[in-house]
Amino acid sequence: MNIPQRLFFLLPALALLSLPAMAEAEGSMPPAPAAESAPSFESPDLELEGSLHELKQQAEAGDVHATRQVYLRYAVKGRMEQAQAWSARYMEQLEKQAEGGDTHAMLTLGSNYISGKDFVRPDTAKAVTWLLRAADAGEPSAAYILADIYAQQGDAEMSRQAYERAYAAYKKLADEQPENSNVIYWLGYMQQNGLGTMADGKAGIALLEKAAEMGNPWAYSQLFKTYAQGIGTEKDETRAISYAQKLADRGQDGLMAYATALAYLNGQGVKKDEALGQKYLDMAAAANIPDAIFLKGHRLQQAGKAAEALPLYTQAASMSQEDAIIELALMLLYGNGIEKDEARGLSYLQTANHRLGSPRAAYELARYYENVGEQSLADDWYISASDAGILEAMGRRGLLHLNPFSKVAWDPTSAYQWWRVGADKGDATCKLYLNLFLYAFCPLVLTVVFGLPLFTVRYLARKNEQEEQSEKQNGTR
Repeated sequence: MNIPQRLFFLLPALALLSLPAMAEAEGSMPPAPAAESAPSFESPDLELEGSLHELKQQAEAGDVHATRQVYLRYAVKGRMEQAQAWSARYMEQLEKQAEGGDTHAMLTLGSNYISGKDFVRPDTAKAVTWLLRAADAGEPSAAYILADIYAQQGDAEMSRQAYERAYAAYKKLADEQPENSNVIYWLGYMQQNGLGTMADGKAGIALLEKAAEMGNPWAYSQLFKTYAQGIGTEKDETRAISYAQKLADRGQDGLMAYATALAYLNGQGVKKDEALGQKYLDMAAAANIPDAIFLKGHRLQQAGKAAEALPLYTQAASMSQEDAIIELALMLLYGNGIEKDEARGLSYLQTANHRLGSPRAAYELARYYENVGEQSLADDWYISASDAGILEAMGRRGLLHLNPFSKVAWDPTSAYQWWRVGADKGDATCKLYLNLFLYAFCPLVLTVVFGLPLFTVRYLARKNEQEEQSEKQNGTR
């Protein structure tokens, strides 16, 4: 199934970060430097202050959720000093609740210290401390997160023990709360993947399907992944897309809407349907899925609607979607359907190359500089692009090794090697150069290196022989 792998890798992480104990509608905020002076809890924005009055009263009364809402509202408005001050108060309130035995607060603190959420600087030691306390209090998700931390630190034994602890806790909760779909989901996920228990794909899938029947969105996502990749069962594209579509129809998952859009647009697992594909693509784009926003723009561009594609490319580029950055750059560089702006286009390509490490951006920079006659710069970028694995650049790299005046050493062997790699991976230009090298260049070189000297020797020997014969004939006379 031609579904981007990033969809699959995101699913478990998205589910864990959405556990009931951690459920919050807002996303994380980056850590900010500590203020040098006493933080201000009020901004000069009177309209903003008025809208926050009631929330602040709740926060002052000890409502941690209200406190977090206040700091998030300040952050959204760009009032970082106030956001940081209220975030610090939020963390103080959480710690007070955690010290009082609130496992939810312990788990949230541990999660924040791992991810740098809520303006907290990441601190693994503090995270482990709070997660251990939460796990000791019977919170299974805390043990699960600890297992991941230990695995990342290379401690397989501690990770195994933590997973076993999490599985046992989930099993106990399942007995106590048989209608809790989140618990059923995690039991199924851990059984399917052999985390904390013996791997049992069939039993794990049965639990995941039970959780899905109960309406659990994570179960739908995992079942999509299960049948798309064949985890513990045979691949079944049609069944995979059915789960993605159900979740998309509930408006609960932009990634699943995007997967459904790709299925209908490409006819994978379902009958190809442009209208349905566009419908789900619009849903995914509305959910701010960067790949969906790019694809929507790309389809508009292919339909000759560059002006309509431009804002979508710009939006996706602002979310660091690599293809959008490059397509936007090319539109600006060459004026493809929009007003030409070479400086801005170059800026986008350089951003994609330096910030995202995009090999394709290096290749497009090479092509641009070649078009404007800056061959030296073009060669630099062709070298960079070929090193990064761009097949089209490998053809040029081979030519550079045969040019004694280029920036790389003259080396026919290196030229052959670059063309061989490109040809083996299916690049037509590299195949052409390779054939010319083998059946034209090499014979010519062999002729020049070995044939010409041999011809010269034979020619001179024959000439000497003729001269000797001529002298003998003259002497006889």
